[in-house]
Amino acid sequence: MTYRLLFLSKEVDNFKLEIEAPSTATFLELNDLIISSLKYSKGELTSFFNCDEEWEPYQEITLVEMDVSSENDSYVMENTRLEEFLADEGDKMIYVFDILNNRSLYLTLREVKPGTIAKPKCTKLVGQIPVQIKMEQFVTGKKDSKEFLDDDFYGSDEYSDDELDSEGFSEVDMSEIDI
Repeated sequence: MTYRLLFLSKEVDNFKLEIEAPSTATFLELNDLIISSLKYSKGELTSFFNCDEEWEPYQEITLVEMDVSSENDSYVMENTRLEEFLADEGDKMIYVFDILNNRSLYLTLREVKPGTIAKPKCTKLVGQIPVQIKMEQFVTGKKDSKEFLDDDFYGSDEYSDDELDSEGFSEVDMSEIDI
């Protein structure tokens, strides 16, 4: 069988990636095609998650073996075939490409076609590609680093730049501290 997969992004409205893949392809083959199609760096951890109808993830397929308890099934992309988790049109998965910021693409199995192809291939890529990693969000926890240093910095409206020394640390009068 050949699967037609559609990937969408919640971040970028006009983004659409379509891939055709043999049902026997591994998730690693699919991962590698996504990375190369979007021109992302290969050095980042990624994961696929099987989802229910409301996009709630319940089973992870990891890029590398994770040390998990034997009570839970562990799936690795290299050893897991698409047909093990995708079978019916409408099946859903989440592809996490930025684990630190929990950013994802949403995969839907759009069509199951008879016959097979040799390997996964990108059939359509339109719109703006989501940025692979948002570093300012990782560093500050906010989209705009200027928001981080707002009026409530240190929880006080009375904060002043004069409170920081030349290296950016708060100056503390040690005589006021009980030790």
